[in-house]
Formats: sequence, structure tokens, C-alpha cells
Amino acid sequence: MGTIIPETFTATPAEFGIGARLTLAVMRDDYAAVILDALQQADSTGLALQTGVVSTYLSGAEPDLLRYVSQVVAGASRSGAHVTATVQFSRGCPGEVTCTLPPTAGCSPRS
Repeated sequence: MGTIIPETFTATPAEFGIGARLTLAVMRDDYAAVILDALQQADSTGLALQTGVVSTYLSGAEPDLLRYVSQVVAGASRSGAHVTATVQFSRGCPGEVTCTLPPTAGCSPRS
């Protein structure tokens, strides 16, 4: 069976796409304020962010994603409320419903 990604694949992680989808649940009446404050206080340098009603989509370099997610969860936790975080890290179509992969990605279904 061989590899699905050809050895000639040279795209960098940034070209291939790195992203995350972050969802916080804060058990407090003012949960929205806690979440929005944590999102705003975290260092988003180098990231593209899009916050919706349920989650926040992030894209950027891996160290920047990890820094931001860690700071957001820590910031929400400082509220003293019970906080849960669901984070989906992805490569390829990071957090998007659809995307266009590089032509050399070799990500076709196995036959």
C-alpha cells in the first residue's frame, strides 16, 4: 500500500494550512462577558481570528495558535467559574467547511 503523500510534496505547514476551532463553556451567568474578555486579552499576534456565536476560528503558525489557546483558557479560568474548552486543531482545511488543498498535497482517498 505505500504512502498517500508523495515524497515530492514540499508545501510548508503554513502553505498546507494550520488552524484551530476553540469553543469555551463557562458556567456563570455572565459567561459571554467572561469568554469575550478572555479572547480579547490573549495575544493574537500572527493569527487570523473569526469569532462566531459558538466558537472562534484561528489560523496561523503552530506556536502562535498554542500560545493564544493557552492564554484564552487561562484567562477564562481566572474568572473563578468552571470552564471547559474544546479545541480542534487541524491541518489541511483548518476549521473551514471547505477549502482548496495545494495540488501536490496527495490527499486523495485511498483506493
